[in-house]
Amino acid sequence: MKINQLKDKKIAIVGFGQEGRSLANFLKKKKIKEIFILDEKRELKIPAFFKKRLGENYLRNLSEFDLIFLSPGISPKRREFERCQEKISSATELFFDNFPGKIIGVTGTKGKGTTARLIYRILKKAKSREKVFLGGNIGKPLISFLEKADKKTIMIAELSSFQLQNLKKSPRISLLTNLDKDHLDYHSSLREYQQLKLNIFRFQKKKDLAIADLSLKKRVEKINQAKKLFFSLSNKKSNAFFENGWLKVRIKNKERKILSEKEIKLPGRHLKKDILGSVLLASSLRIKKEVIAKIVKSYRPDKHRLEKFFQKEKIIFYNDSSATNPLATVEAIKSFSLPMILILGGKNKGFDYQKLCSTIKKKNKLIKLVILFGENKDQLKKLLPKDIKKIILSDFKKIGQEIKKNLSFDRGIVLFSPAASSLDYFENYQERGRVFKEIIRRTFS
Repeated sequence: MKINQLKDKKIAIVGFGQEGRSLANFLKKKKIKEIFILDEKRELKIPAFFKKRLGENYLRNLSEFDLIFLSPGISPKRREFERCQEKISSATELFFDNFPGKIIGVTGTKGKGTTARLIYRILKKAKSREKVFLGGNIGKPLISFLEKADKKTIMIAELSSFQLQNLKKSPRISLLTNLDKDHLDYHSSLREYQQLKLNIFRFQKKKDLAIADLSLKKRVEKINQAKKLFFSLSNKKSNAFFENGWLKVRIKNKERKILSEKEIKLPGRHLKKDILGSVLLASSLRIKKEVIAKIVKSYRPDKHRLEKFFQKEKIIFYNDSSATNPLATVEAIKSFSLPMILILGGKNKGFDYQKLCSTIKKKNKLIKLVILFGENKDQLKKLLPKDIKKIILSDFKKIGQEIKKNLSFDRGIVLFSPAASSLDYFENYQERGRVFKEIIRRTFS
């Protein structure tokens, strides 16, 4: 839908979080007069310009609206939306329908943030004369960039399954980092979640480009007629891979060495995969390898993603609070070969922890202690191998004391990688990570 078609519409914005607020302010600037804010939080402060419907019955009488914008995390399958499906849209869909430039979309169960940031930094350096933006599920909502854009603007859009669920368009260039289990407390099944993630490719055309992990090749090749490129840590049949200590890219049978593996400072196999995807995308845009290599070499892990933040003598502390599912924690554990205290727990989003428990069992000689906290601590205790030492933490504020009391090695790792959502006790994973770092610094400084 084009913006000029909204002029005389009666519009509902369901959910007044960051994206809902951004959309409301954007529509106000476009002189849309009838904008209703619908939210279950009764105490929300809504600017006087907007009409509001708050509290328990905030979804009543939806048939009176011409268009209903759902914020991320609000399911269009709710009973209240059954009779108005044709009216449902999202800020992401409005952005895609009206953005004049090129959209590069990035999604995946894990790694999409690192990948999107790397792509952004490479393009920002290589295309200094053009506008290059980064937003979506990361940073500012996409809709906030619409007024700044022109035909030459490049938008790096990090997209969640929630943002992809209403889309009827795909980015011209799309990248899928990986596909596992997540948000099963929201989506009706694993299939639904994964199908929504694959929406990033679903509407691509023949001249577009789809990039994905090589393990997803069969699924991605069936979706559309776009050109396909794949990356893998070691499989030389892919278009980006590591071989003999070098990161290499092969496109149209032309192979290039981009940089030495020793020059990459990011720890962990999963972060190296994020680099591969970013480098492959940048190479497909014919960006000079010197520019790509310079950005990759200088890049450091994002906050809360395997972040080395503190060291006490030979004990190194890592904050991996962004590990909100077991897959991320498995990869984090595999990144180290030193004695370890592992900290797990939070809100379970419907995960199967079998692979995580299996990894912990294989690493039982290195993992000296598992500290469990949060809503799912008792569930995890039952699932973990019996021969692994475990401590149940009832008060997160005491986590520093427990680590200090139970340190049984002089050289090793303390890894905070929860494998669960933060929403049982924290506003988000960023707050959880900040609190953890504050406690550790206070305890060990």
